[in-house]
Amino acid sequence: MKADMILVDLERILRDPWLDEDLPIAEAFIHRALGQDVRTAIVGGRVVMEDGRMTTLDVDALYREIRKAGARGIPPRQRGHAEMLQRLKPHYQAWYNAWLAPEEGEPFYVLNRRR
Repeated sequence: MKADMILVDLERILRDPWLDEDLPIAEAFIHRALGQDVRTAIVGGRVVMEDGRMTTLDVDALYREIRKAGARGIPPRQRGHAEMLQRLKPHYQAWYNAWLAPEEGEPFYVLNRRR
């Protein structure tokens, strides 16, 4: 979805936890802005979010539908995938845990070199 325009509350972006006064606002926005900072969004000329709340979506109805789907449980095919992933889990955990073992020799990254 592409927005024609968004209005963003800059208060948190420019305040928390601290912002160098020499940093351009645009740069702070790029690095700090989150979806929760969007107050208004206009798409195709229609306001789809106002005061941080969706105007084109019944969130309560959506949540009811999600709860109904969740109550049906996991479909058999998905359950099979989940079981397969549980069987694989110890193997990929062992693989990645090996990455945490200290390496011998000089590190290759310039900032971590010993000389």
